[in-house]
Amino acid sequence: APSCAALFPVGLYEPGGGYCSGSFEGRVGVHFQPSKKSPRSSTGEWGEDFQFKCHRQTASGRTRVHAVNSIAFRPTRPQQLATAGADGEVLLWDIKSRSKANDAIPLVSASADGLGVTSIAFNRTGRLLAFARADDWTGGEARYLSRGTIMNAVGVLPLPA
Repeated sequence: APSCAALFPVGLYEPGGGYCSGSFEGRVGVHFQPSKKSPRSSTGEWGEDFQFKCHRQTASGRTRVHAVNSIAFRPTRPQQLATAGADGEVLLWDIKSRSKANDAIPLVSASADGLGVTSIAFNRTGRLLAFARADDWTGGEARYLSRGTIMNAVGVLPLPA
């Protein structure tokens, strides 16, 4: 079951043409509606539905998978999708080319306090990305109680045109 979802924006594909869903397993699924696939092929303009892995950290040969907490399409570049994770990072993806849009550099990096990014949104021009950090309960009650008082945070990140 997805932990978050976003409908394709106008300009990316026909309205109602599909949606993206993020999961607690560190994956994003891109789903096209069968009725919106191209009549030229059975798979549609960009191919079949697909998934990609994100929000993973590898250390000492072990990979830790983090939940995808929020996803948002960039209004001025509707093929670009931002994902926010329990790892505290925000990543930008180009779903048309199926790759990271910012050379694997997180738009927002993990914070020292270990808070996840729980919500993201672009402004209408796509030049600003707002994000919120909070305890997303990833570590459960024990982690929450061991931290003491934690300040949630919000921020705004300017992006190139």
